[in-house]
Amino acid sequence: MTDAWFENATSPDGVREDGCHPREAHGLEDYLRGHTTAEQAANDIATPTEESADPGDHLPNLWGLFHHALLELPDTQPKVIALLQVLQKRPAVDLSEKKRTGALQDDARQL
Repeated sequence: MTDAWFENATSPDGVREDGCHPREAHGLEDYLRGHTTAEQAANDIATPTEESADPGDHLPNLWGLFHHALLELPDTQPKVIALLQVLQKRPAVDLSEKKRTGALQDDARQL
């Protein structure tokens, strides 16, 4: 697990829009390197999405970070899964005042 792996996660192929938020990559890096707890990393990773005006728009990039970590950093799989479990336990965020498209879009609005 190199620094370059995490840098690439924020800008794959040099395209910033295709990568995760730098705070998400840094949160995962600190956690996998043993510098933070899963709870601290979950907070760092979830904050950019929770604070976004359009939380669903960026979720594919965040899930891409976890997808690539699970595939490309196999020695870290147990820690990544533990982190995902902590993220799952976070309180739901009130998204009623936010634009909702992408992965969080309400299916009822499409009807």
